[in-house]
Amino acid sequence: MSRPSLVNSRRSLRIVHVTPHLPPDQAANALLPAQLGEWARARGDSVHYLAHSAAGPMVPRSDVTWIPRTRRSIWQRLLRVGSIAGAWRIRRDAEAILESADIVHVHSNGLLPEVGARLAGRMGKPVVLTLYGTEIWHYRRKQLGPDLFRRAYRRAAAVTFYSQGLLDRARELGLDRPRCHVIYPSVAASFTYRGEATRRDERRALGLTAKNVLVNVKRLHPLAG
Repeated sequence: MSRPSLVNSRRSLRIVHVTPHLPPDQAANALLPAQLGEWARARGDSVHYLAHSAAGPMVPRSDVTWIPRTRRSIWQRLLRVGSIAGAWRIRRDAEAILESADIVHVHSNGLLPEVGARLAGRMGKPVVLTLYGTEIWHYRRKQLGPDLFRRAYRRAAAVTFYSQGLLDRARELGLDRPRCHVIYPSVAASFTYRGEATRRDERRALGLTAKNVLVNVKRLHPLAG
Protein backbone atom coordinates (compact mmCIF):
# COMPACT_ATOMS: atom_id res chain seq x y z
CA MET A 1 0.00 0.00 0.00
CA SER A 2 1.37 3.40 -0.91
CA ARG A 3 2.03 5.93 1.82
CA PRO A 4 -0.80 8.53 2.08
CA SER A 5 0.12 12.08 1.13
CA LEU A 6 0.28 14.83 3.74
CA VAL A 7 -2.79 16.50 2.25
CA ASN A 8 -4.86 13.33 2.61
CA SER A 9 -3.56 12.34 6.04
CA ARG A 10 -4.47 15.47 7.97
CA ARG A 11 -7.74 17.19 8.75
CA SER A 12 -8.76 20.02 6.45
CA LEU A 13 -8.77 23.40 8.18
CA ARG A 14 -11.21 26.26 7.86
CA ILE A 15 -9.07 29.43 7.68
CA VAL A 16 -10.55 32.93 7.86
CA HIS A 17 -8.36 35.87 6.82
CA VAL A 18 -9.31 39.29 8.18
CA THR A 19 -7.62 41.94 6.05
CA PRO A 20 -8.27 45.59 5.14
CA HIS A 21 -7.19 44.88 1.55
CA LEU A 22 -7.57 42.27 -1.17
CA PRO A 23 -6.87 42.52 -4.92
CA PRO A 24 -7.55 44.62 -6.94
CA ASP A 25 -5.77 46.63 -4.21
CA GLN A 26 -2.04 46.16 -4.71
CA ALA A 27 -0.74 46.69 -1.18
CA ALA A 28 1.44 43.98 0.38
CA ASN A 29 -1.38 43.21 2.80
CA ALA A 30 -3.66 42.62 -0.19
CA LEU A 31 -1.39 40.30 -2.15
CA LEU A 32 -0.10 38.14 0.70
CA PRO A 33 -3.55 37.12 2.04
CA ALA A 34 -4.58 36.24 -1.52
CA GLN A 35 -1.48 34.08 -1.99
CA LEU A 36 -1.89 32.42 1.40
CA GLY A 37 -5.43 31.51 0.43
CA GLU A 38 -4.28 29.92 -2.83
CA TRP A 39 -1.58 27.88 -1.08
CA ALA A 40 -3.98 26.76 1.66
CA ARG A 41 -6.56 25.59 -0.87
CA ALA A 42 -3.87 23.65 -2.70
CA ARG A 43 -3.21 21.87 0.62
CA GLY A 44 -6.88 20.96 0.93
CA ASP A 45 -7.99 23.66 3.38
CA SER A 46 -11.00 25.95 2.95
CA VAL A 47 -10.51 29.71 3.03
CA HIS A 48 -12.80 32.68 3.57
CA TYR A 49 -11.96 36.38 3.70
CA LEU A 50 -13.37 39.31 5.64
CA ALA A 51 -12.15 42.40 3.81
CA HIS A 52 -12.94 46.01 3.04
CA SER A 53 -14.14 46.66 -0.48
CA ALA A 54 -11.78 48.64 -2.70
CA ALA A 55 -12.76 51.76 -4.60
CA GLY A 56 -14.95 51.02 -7.61
CA PRO A 57 -17.25 48.09 -8.40
CA MET A 58 -16.41 44.80 -6.68
CA VAL A 59 -16.77 41.42 -8.31
CA PRO A 60 -19.01 39.19 -6.14
CA ARG A 61 -17.03 36.30 -4.66
CA SER A 62 -18.38 33.41 -2.63
CA ASP A 63 -15.16 33.28 -0.57
CA VAL A 64 -15.20 36.96 0.46
CA THR A 65 -17.49 38.92 2.74
CA TRP A 66 -16.98 42.56 1.78
CA ILE A 67 -17.40 44.96 4.68
CA PRO A 68 -17.74 48.68 3.84
CA ARG A 69 -15.23 51.05 5.38
CA THR A 70 -16.41 53.29 8.20
CA ARG A 71 -16.77 56.89 7.05
CA ARG A 72 -16.56 59.31 9.96
CA SER A 73 -17.10 63.05 10.22
CA ILE A 74 -14.84 65.14 12.45
CA TRP A 75 -17.46 65.06 15.22
CA GLN A 76 -17.80 61.30 14.96
CA ARG A 77 -14.04 60.96 15.28
CA LEU A 78 -14.01 63.19 18.37
CA LEU A 79 -16.93 61.38 20.00
CA ARG A 80 -15.88 57.92 18.71
CA VAL A 81 -19.44 57.39 17.46
CA GLY A 82 -18.28 56.28 14.01
CA SER A 83 -15.94 53.67 15.46
CA ILE A 84 -18.69 52.25 17.68
CA ALA A 85 -21.14 52.04 14.79
CA GLY A 86 -18.46 50.53 12.54
CA ALA A 87 -17.52 47.95 15.16
CA TRP A 88 -21.18 46.95 15.51
CA ARG A 89 -21.49 46.45 11.73
CA ILE A 90 -18.30 44.37 11.63
CA ARG A 91 -19.57 42.19 14.46
CA ARG A 92 -22.92 41.72 12.72
CA ASP A 93 -21.33 40.70 9.41
CA ALA A 94 -18.35 38.74 10.75
CA GLU A 95 -19.60 36.83 13.79
CA ALA A 96 -20.97 33.73 12.07
CA ILE A 97 -17.96 33.47 9.74
CA LEU A 98 -15.46 33.74 12.59
CA GLU A 99 -17.42 31.19 14.60
CA SER A 100 -16.94 28.67 11.77
CA ALA A 101 -13.13 29.10 11.67
CA ASP A 102 -10.42 26.77 12.93
CA ILE A 103 -7.79 29.52 12.58
CA VAL A 104 -8.23 33.29 12.17
CA HIS A 105 -5.39 35.09 10.40
CA VAL A 106 -5.52 38.86 10.98
CA HIS A 107 -3.54 41.19 8.74
CA SER A 108 -2.25 44.66 9.63
CA ASN A 109 -4.31 47.07 11.75
CA GLY A 110 -7.42 49.22 11.60
CA LEU A 111 -10.95 48.77 12.85
CA LEU A 112 -11.74 45.62 10.84
CA PRO A 113 -8.62 43.62 11.86
CA GLU A 114 -8.73 44.81 15.46
CA VAL A 115 -12.43 44.11 15.97
CA GLY A 116 -12.05 40.80 14.12
CA ALA A 117 -9.18 39.78 16.41
CA ARG A 118 -11.20 40.69 19.50
CA LEU A 119 -14.26 38.73 18.36
CA ALA A 120 -12.17 35.69 17.43
CA GLY A 121 -10.37 35.82 20.78
CA ARG A 122 -13.66 35.88 22.66
CA MET A 123 -14.73 32.78 20.74
CA GLY A 124 -11.54 30.99 21.74
CA LYS A 125 -10.20 30.85 18.18
CA PRO A 126 -6.41 30.82 17.66
CA VAL A 127 -5.42 34.14 16.08
CA VAL A 128 -2.29 34.77 14.00
CA LEU A 129 -1.46 38.45 13.51
CA THR A 130 0.75 39.47 10.56
CA LEU A 131 2.28 42.96 10.52
CA TYR A 132 3.53 44.73 7.41
CA GLY A 133 5.15 48.01 8.45
CA THR A 134 3.19 51.17 9.10
CA GLU A 135 1.19 49.72 11.98
CA ILE A 136 4.47 49.29 13.91
CA TRP A 137 6.53 52.13 12.47
CA HIS A 138 3.92 54.74 13.36
CA TYR A 139 2.62 53.08 16.52
CA ARG A 140 1.79 55.36 19.45
CA ARG A 141 0.15 53.99 22.54
CA LYS A 142 -3.30 55.50 23.05
CA GLN A 143 -3.75 57.63 26.13
CA LEU A 144 -7.55 57.67 25.93
CA GLY A 145 -9.92 54.84 25.14
CA PRO A 146 -9.14 51.18 24.45
CA ASP A 147 -6.01 50.38 22.45
CA LEU A 148 -7.48 47.65 20.25
CA PHE A 149 -4.27 47.17 18.29
CA ARG A 150 -2.14 46.58 21.38
CA ARG A 151 -4.80 44.23 22.76
CA ALA A 152 -4.83 42.21 19.52
CA TYR A 153 -1.02 42.17 19.51
CA ARG A 154 -0.76 40.92 23.09
CA ARG A 155 -3.48 38.29 22.85
CA ALA A 156 -2.63 36.72 19.48
CA ALA A 157 -1.42 33.12 19.56
CA ALA A 158 1.48 34.23 17.34
CA VAL A 159 2.67 37.42 15.63
CA THR A 160 4.57 37.36 12.35
CA PHE A 161 6.59 40.25 10.91
CA TYR A 162 7.44 41.06 7.31
CA SER A 163 11.10 41.72 8.18
CA GLN A 164 13.66 41.53 10.98
CA GLY A 165 13.88 45.32 11.00
CA LEU A 166 10.17 45.53 11.74
CA LEU A 167 10.46 43.11 14.67
CA ASP A 168 13.43 45.08 16.01
CA ARG A 169 11.36 48.27 15.78
CA ALA A 170 8.48 46.63 17.70
CA ARG A 171 10.88 45.70 20.48
CA GLU A 172 12.21 49.27 20.61
CA LEU A 173 8.62 50.42 21.18
CA GLY A 174 8.13 48.01 24.08
CA LEU A 175 6.06 45.59 22.01
CA ASP A 176 8.14 42.51 22.75
CA ARG A 177 6.24 39.31 23.52
CA PRO A 178 6.64 35.52 23.19
CA ARG A 179 5.99 33.77 19.86
CA CYS A 180 7.16 36.54 17.53
CA HIS A 181 8.40 35.30 14.17
CA VAL A 182 9.99 36.88 11.11
CA ILE A 183 8.59 35.24 7.98
CA TYR A 184 9.70 36.63 4.64
CA PRO A 185 6.92 36.15 2.08
CA SER A 186 7.56 33.64 -0.68
CA VAL A 187 7.57 34.79 -4.30
CA ALA A 188 4.34 33.88 -6.05
CA ALA A 189 4.44 31.70 -9.16
CA SER A 190 3.13 34.64 -11.22
CA PHE A 191 6.55 36.29 -10.78
CA THR A 192 8.49 33.34 -12.24
CA TYR A 193 11.13 34.27 -14.82
CA ARG A 194 9.58 33.77 -18.26
CA GLY A 195 12.72 33.53 -20.38
CA GLU A 196 14.80 35.88 -22.48
CA ALA A 197 12.37 36.06 -25.40
CA THR A 198 9.49 37.07 -23.13
CA ARG A 199 11.72 39.67 -21.45
CA ARG A 200 12.57 41.22 -24.83
CA ASP A 201 8.89 41.31 -25.80
CA GLU A 202 7.90 42.98 -22.53
CA ARG A 203 10.67 45.57 -22.83
CA ARG A 204 9.59 46.33 -26.39
CA ALA A 205 5.94 46.68 -25.34
CA LEU A 206 6.94 49.13 -22.57
CA GLY A 207 9.25 51.12 -24.85
CA LEU A 208 12.34 50.34 -22.76
CA THR A 209 15.52 50.79 -24.76
CA ALA A 210 18.14 51.31 -22.02
CA LYS A 211 20.52 48.42 -21.37
CA ASN A 212 19.81 48.36 -17.62
CA VAL A 213 16.42 49.01 -16.04
CA LEU A 214 15.98 49.39 -12.28
CA VAL A 215 12.53 48.52 -10.93
CA ASN A 216 11.65 49.60 -7.39
CA VAL A 217 8.95 47.40 -5.89
CA LYS A 218 8.98 48.95 -2.42
CA ARG A 219 8.88 52.54 -1.28
CA LEU A 220 12.18 54.11 -0.21
CA HIS A 221 11.67 54.06 3.55
CA PRO A 222 13.74 52.71 6.45
CA LEU A 223 11.13 50.10 7.34
CA ALA A 224 11.59 48.62 3.83
CA GLY A 225 15.36 48.33 4.34
